[in-house]
Amino acid sequence: MHAPYDVWRKNAFGKSHTKYIDRKFRRFNKDHAVTLEKVSGDEIEDAINYVQQQRKGRFDGDPIQEDFVLKFYTRVAKNSGLKYIARTYQLMADGQRAGVVFGLIKDKRYHYLLIGCDYDQFGKHSPGLIMYDLIMADWLSEGGDIFDFTIGDEPFKASFGTKPTQMYEILKAGSPLGKLARIFMKLKTQMNTSS
Repeated sequence: MHAPYDVWRKNAFGKSHTKYIDRKFRRFNKDHAVTLEKVSGDEIEDAINYVQQQRKGRFDGDPIQEDFVLKFYTRVAKNSGLKYIARTYQLMADGQRAGVVFGLIKDKRYHYLLIGCDYDQFGKHSPGLIMYDLIMADWLSEGGDIFDFTIGDEPFKASFGTKPTQMYEILKAGSPLGKLARIFMKLKTQMNTSS
């Protein structure tokens, strides 16, 4: 990303997607007073709980539905002393939470991890797409360079000008049992690719 954001987004998103998001935002803002806020302090736990609630039943095997995962993300979101600093944003509509995005910051890169939106009430306005756009603008205004959508190849990501990158996994076995598990994983991978 580079400044000015409006010029960059038009080139990265394309004219059609840029107009789509602008139209969605104008309509949303016409019906409600829409603001993007950074969440801090005591509100963080409530915001991460909101993500869990909004995602319930939407994604099969969603890890955030597990209490220990919820507690982990909440702890990370609250802890600003980590090497990776967490940032949580919320989209407000007339003072009511319409969506929350949680991510990590390393250097000048924002690593998006979780989103939860009230699609029952605000879905027609595409709150998630609006949040990504507003967060990118905010991140750039603070000197950030990259909004990283992290893992997953969901089609909506391409409309934000993303470029796929190769992922790698590095395994090192530290025990005999670990070495045996690594051999098993290698054989399983070979069997899957030969099928």
